[in-house]
Amino acid sequence: MSIALYHFHVTQIKRSAGQSAIASAAYRSGEKLHSEYYGEDSDYTHKGGVICSEILLPPHAPPEYADRETLWNAVEKAELAKPQPPMLNDLLALHCSIRNKSAYSNKAKNANLQRYAEAFSFLQSKNLYTVDDLENTLHAMQDKIDALKKSASSKQARIKEVDELLRMVDYYKSGKPAADKLKSIRFEKSRQKYKSEHDNELRTFYMAGRKLKPYFKDGKLPITAWRREREQLEQEYKDIQTELSPLHADAKKLWAIHYNIYEVQHEQERQNAAVRQKKQEIEH
Repeated sequence: MSIALYHFHVTQIKRSAGQSAIASAAYRSGEKLHSEYYGEDSDYTHKGGVICSEILLPPHAPPEYADRETLWNAVEKAELAKPQPPMLNDLLALHCSIRNKSAYSNKAKNANLQRYAEAFSFLQSKNLYTVDDLENTLHAMQDKIDALKKSASSKQARIKEVDELLRMVDYYKSGKPAADKLKSIRFEKSRQKYKSEHDNELRTFYMAGRKLKPYFKDGKLPITAWRREREQLEQEYKDIQTELSPLHADAKKLWAIHYNIYEVQHEQERQNAAVRQKKQEIEH
């Protein structure tokens, strides 16, 4: 008996990432297609491994879309007709330009350019190209940071609980000889004298006994299990901190970029408002 295995893979073509629907269609079909928008050809006729490149159109689709070049040029044209989201690269470049206008020295201007280059490179490494990309990534990153912090806090709280139990075990062990000795003294006067002389040991022993009572099983405490649990919790806590460290570093950089973008957009809104006000004054 033979079993057929199928795999379906979908990728998103993003113009913000410098990708072209025409070039991608040509590559996947192994054809030569011309992009009307870019005015260039993408030729993959020598590419091998294309088993099927049939276009399946729904009944209501224009029949000319059966031609791959016509179809994907129409797709790009429709996409380009949509309002385009602001690109992070353009906004960062504008922010750098605004800062350089008020820079008093070439050193300051070069520093601004260096910061812009580092920010742009960092965004590219994270595949972030639009403001929406940036905000979605920041929200997802913050959610992950919050979840990790919550987990770390929970483990830290349990470590404190286990530490307290182990501290009670030490009190119980150190005070047990005194308690056993007290039980063996038959005369009340001698018992009172012994209690007075070992008051602190006995108090801590009885206090520890009360707190440990729920954990006794067959007269024994799960001390080894507590110690192992603590070691595991400590390692898990360290692992979370290790995971959090680069997340915090990336989030700090992204929030700084986000603030710079906000400054630029705020300035653009201010300028647009001034233009609208001036236009209204002229009309009236």
